[in-house]
Amino acid sequence: MIPGLDFQAGKTPLTSRQNPVIYTVILAALIIIAIAFVIWLFLKYRKKLRETPEFLKSEKERVTKRKDINLLSKKYGLSQQEETVLWTLCRRFKIPNIVYMIQEPDKLSSYFKTAYDEFKKESKEIELNRLFKIKFRLDKIYASSQIIENTYYLTAGTTMYMFFPDGNKLKCKLLKTTKDFLVVQVPEEYFNSPSRTKEFGKSLFSFTSKTGLSYAFFTRLLRYERAPGGATCVLISHSTELLKKIRRNYQRLDTVTPGKFSAVHGKSVNGKVQYEPHGKQYNCTLTNISGGGCRIRSRLPIKENQLICIYFSFDEKNEKAIGKIVKTRKSLKGEFYSIRIHFIKMPLELQNKIMAKVYGYSSDS
Repeated sequence: MIPGLDFQAGKTPLTSRQNPVIYTVILAALIIIAIAFVIWLFLKYRKKLRETPEFLKSEKERVTKRKDINLLSKKYGLSQQEETVLWTLCRRFKIPNIVYMIQEPDKLSSYFKTAYDEFKKESKEIELNRLFKIKFRLDKIYASSQIIENTYYLTAGTTMYMFFPDGNKLKCKLLKTTKDFLVVQVPEEYFNSPSRTKEFGKSLFSFTSKTGLSYAFFTRLLRYERAPGGATCVLISHSTELLKKIRRNYQRLDTVTPGKFSAVHGKSVNGKVQYEPHGKQYNCTLTNISGGGCRIRSRLPIKENQLICIYFSFDEKNEKAIGKIVKTRKSLKGEFYSIRIHFIKMPLELQNKIMAKVYGYSSDS
C-alpha cells in the first residue's frame, strides 16, 4: 500500500461501501456530467442552427443592435464619435444588421441617402457633416476587405495613369486583359512622341478599384502597337506586387467645371489668421473636388505652398474656399499646369454641399 493513501470511509471495507457519503459524491459527479453533456448538446445544436440559411437571413435582416456596433467598433477601431454617430443612424433609420450591411455598400448608401434627406430638411449641418464622414469611413472598411492581389483581375475600361520621373502623369485606359499582358490605350500624341518610354523600359502605373481603393505597380512596357480599331496602345506585363496607396480622408469627384481663383493674403489678428483674397481673379478649370480639397488646371505656373481662393458654383450659388497649394505639375505638352489644393478654410455648409454632390445625394448631381 502506498503511504498516505490508506484512507477508508469506515472501519472495514464493507462499512466503507455502505457509507452514504460515497454515493452522494458519485451521484453529484453523475449530475455534473449529465449537465455538461446537455450543455454540449445545446451548444452543438445552437451552432448548427446558426449555420442554417434561415438563421443567417434573419440575422442579416434584423435591425442593428448596440452589440453589433460594439463588435464593429472593436474589429475596425472606430473612434468614440464614429461609434456614437453610427449607432444614432442605425437606431433612428432602422438600418439592418450593420455587421452584414457594411459588405453591401449600395444598400447601405440608400439608408444614408434617407438620413441625408431628413437632416437636410432639418438644416442640421453638423449631423450632415458627421454623416458623410462615417460613410467614408465605412466605405474604406469595405474597400480594404476587397483587396486586389494582382493585375490579372483588372477589367476592360479601367482608368489608369502612367507616371513619369518628373512627376507628370498620363491618363490611359485598359482595353484588354490577357493571360500574358495588359493592353493599355495611350493618347495619340504620346504614342507618336520620340520621347516616349522605350520598349522594355519600366514605368509606374496606378488605378483605382471599383471600391475606391488606389493601387500602384511597376511594370515593363513590352511594345507599342495600334489596336484593330486604330487605338494607340502599349502592351505592359502583369504584376503581382501591387502597392496599396494611402486613401485620402474624403471621397473625390472628377469633373470639368469652369472656375476662377485669386491670390490670398493671410494675416494674424488677435492671434487668429484672417485670409483676404486679392481683387484680381483668373480663369481655371476644376478637374476634381472633395470635402478636403480640389485640383484645378491653369495656364499660370503658381508655386507650391501659396495660399489661394477658389471660386465655383453649387445650386446656382457662387461659393468660395481658401486653400493651400500642395503640388503643381506642368502638363506633358506644357500647355497648362495641374494644381492640387488642400482646403484650409471653408463654411461647413459648403463642405456638406460638396460631399453631397460627390456621393450623388444632392438634387443637381
